[in-house]
Amino acid sequence: MLDVLPPEARVVEGTEHYSGSALDNAYINDFVGNATTVLSLVAPENVAKYRSQVYYGNTHYFDMYKMDGNPKSLWYAGPVDGSRLEHMRLNFEQSLRVATKYVWLYGEGSGKLFNWRDGHYDKKKTWEEVAPGLTETIMLVKDPLGFAARRKEVLRKEGKLVNLASGIKDFVLERSPDEREFHQNEDKMPSAKGLKPGERYYVSAHVSERAAEKGTYRDGAAIPCVFWRKDGKRTSAKSVPMEINRTCARSEKGFLPMGLAVEVPEDADELVCDLGASLRLNEHVCYLRMEVFNLLDPVRPVKNDKPGKWTFDPVKRTLTDGNWTLSATLDKKTGSLAVRGADAKTVGSGVLD
Repeated sequence: MLDVLPPEARVVEGTEHYSGSALDNAYINDFVGNATTVLSLVAPENVAKYRSQVYYGNTHYFDMYKMDGNPKSLWYAGPVDGSRLEHMRLNFEQSLRVATKYVWLYGEGSGKLFNWRDGHYDKKKTWEEVAPGLTETIMLVKDPLGFAARRKEVLRKEGKLVNLASGIKDFVLERSPDEREFHQNEDKMPSAKGLKPGERYYVSAHVSERAAEKGTYRDGAAIPCVFWRKDGKRTSAKSVPMEINRTCARSEKGFLPMGLAVEVPEDADELVCDLGASLRLNEHVCYLRMEVFNLLDPVRPVKNDKPGKWTFDPVKRTLTDGNWTLSATLDKKTGSLAVRGADAKTVGSGVLD
């Protein structure tokens, strides 16, 4: 195939996985194999073509995460921190880090993504019903900023939104005559404390980069970033630049939104916003509405690891211990009792005595 592959053609190795796991670095190892090990099978005269025209992708198998999956099955992803959706998130994030073209998703026996024809598929449940929280987990990985923005609006309407950087005043940086970088004193930089490693946060603000000429702006004057502290001291983790959305229209006063989705590194308990600027003569940068939200973790259900007293409602056909509500269906032929979440919110793990 490589012998006759024309220069304008591209090949994507989709790497169809059934049971890969980020816990075993399956996606990283497959990428290394495709990028390096497989070169021993490529004719020397085709190595340059292979490296420039063959792309690497990978996939995720929805059946690994369905609620009634068999833990003994090869196609089963066990829980991480009590949640199989967390295992899914780790798998998705690792595969996105190494894919050079596509990450694709598929399932077979359990569900469907949408109603696309009558008959057998019309009667199937959606994948969101089969694995509640699947859609939220996918969007969390694919578009964390969009996910956080949507959740922010939901929580704002519910009156549950908490700004961890509240009390931070808006401020202006300006300087003349030569171009020079400016930063706040570190003890005055906006920060959010009490964070835990692995937690994910959404950081947002608005910025105006005024150029020297009245009514004009200079992209690049603002240099906002996030860095980390532990017990009040800077850690070795790299700082992360905040992204300014320059594709949207400026406000009447020239402001643009900026944001960042970030995960707390292992050795940090505080997120610090360094809202700096690189200014020339008579330029100034203004930041306002600094906000830090814990929005990027899907809502986890209450986990109960101790047996409780369960009661059965023969009319509703549900089991409950006052915390969980489960649907229960008895197969009279086999004598087996099928138990599953009674609604889309019942997701997690526990002990059923």
